[in-house]
Amino acid sequence: MSLTTPPTASPKLIRQLILDELFDLSLYRKLERHASPETAALLRKLAEIETGHLAFWQNFFKSDLRTLGPLRHLKLSAFVLFARAFGEAGIHLVLEAIEVNGIRKYLTIWEIYQDQPLGAAVKNVLTDELKHEGEIVSASSASGTYSLG
Repeated sequence: MSLTTPPTASPKLIRQLILDELFDLSLYRKLERHASPETAALLRKLAEIETGHLAFWQNFFKSDLRTLGPLRHLKLSAFVLFARAFGEAGIHLVLEAIEVNGIRKYLTIWEIYQDQPLGAAVKNVLTDELKHEGEIVSASSASGTYSLG
């Protein structure tokens, strides 16, 4: 896979891909402080993967963007507040929302860029995101956070 910026990737998309990964990484690290030991272990694993995604996009687009803006900081605080207010169930709901949103975003981008270098890059990250989703659902089920019965 080429590590050059695809000519069709807009600066807005580049910024979104990098800052979304930075946001997720920051969120997982903050939530870890308020999670059960099992969920904290999952959050550490997710943070490690997000660190890789962040570095990948920074390298792919040759960007040193490393700071969330004020609106993303506000959103981060709101998610952490929600998770703290609702405890372990709140943490798992936030994780679900983040991962589902990420999957939807990467599917949309992949459909547009699938025949370009960006499409191949997105496909790799999308595969990781789908794996995350499975791990979160499994962890939620194992902990009894979600109950269908």
